Amino acid sequence: MARVSAAREPVDNVEIQVAKLETTVETVKEDVTELKEEIKVVHGRITEGQEKIMNKLIDISNDANNQHDGILQRMNDMDKRINGRIGVLEKWKWMVLGGAILAGWIISAIPTILKFMQ
Repeated sequence: MARVSAAREPVDNVEIQVAKLETTVETVKEDVTELKEEIKVVHGRITEGQEKIMNKLIDISNDANNQHDGILQRMNDMDKRINGRIGVLEKWKWMVLGGAILAGWIISAIPTILKFMQ
């Protein structure tokens, strides 16, 4: 009987170790399940953050395009005003030049007119 109990002790130790390993395996399985859930949560947060960033970038891009369009419109308006003012100045320039030519012609014709009047 002593021999049987001596042989029984290693079997009991193996059963205890197997029970401990089974408990450890179950704990590891639970930990893996928890980690999978946490990974899903983190993945969801990353996806949500990415969507927010992309939406913000789209908003910034749209704002920049709107500002560009506004600046372009103001430049076009300014160009029209400047061209209008230059047109007025050119009109006056040609009127003054024409008047000067007319005045020069009249002044040059005065001696001839005075000659005929005598």
